[in-house]
Amino acid sequence: MKTAIFGGTFNPPHAGHKRLALAARSYADKVLVIPAFIPPHKKESIVSPEHRLNMTRLAFENTDKIEVSDIEIKAATVSYTIDTLEKLKDTHGELFLLIGDDLIFSFPDWHRYEDILKLAKLLVWRRTRKKIHSTPLSQGYGIPVAAVFPNFEPIEISSEQIRKNIQSGTNPEQYLDSKVYDYIKENGLYEHSHRTPLF
Repeated sequence: MKTAIFGGTFNPPHAGHKRLALAARSYADKVLVIPAFIPPHKKESIVSPEHRLNMTRLAFENTDKIEVSDIEIKAATVSYTIDTLEKLKDTHGELFLLIGDDLIFSFPDWHRYEDILKLAKLLVWRRTRKKIHSTPLSQGYGIPVAAVFPNFEPIEISSEQIRKNIQSGTNPEQYLDSKVYDYIKENGLYEHSHRTPLF
């Protein structure tokens, strides 16, 4: 079995996240979507892990070959990729890690990145519309890349922009699953720029 690991803050999950997860199904038997408890590299206003998990479950509800996991949120600590992979290695077959092309060049800065490469192969996707290729990435930076999504067309929207739209009163519904948007409105999420306590 091949499992693609798709980690992120999902603050909130949007159409771009879903398009990527759907594309990843071509490379794996299952895509495991994992919201982080506390992302190690992001400094942003984050709603509670419970809200982000609930929204992510709604975004991927009833989607074939895609499963949402609470493994990092249950850990209740900073979410390092290596820790998650070590927990999954014996139960999820061959592991593949989804990573954006903007992160591949800083990958050696990741916590225990060499151990990550021992446990998972990298699947690189384009965050922008520029073309990338696996061979130059591997040869130029010493990072082995299993595959690149060559024809993947990203949706140029970010969770940050969606949060700003909500705060300014702009409707972001075209980028959100209707159930996720309803959840955001019902819970008053992102109406004000503040950090919700994680604990």
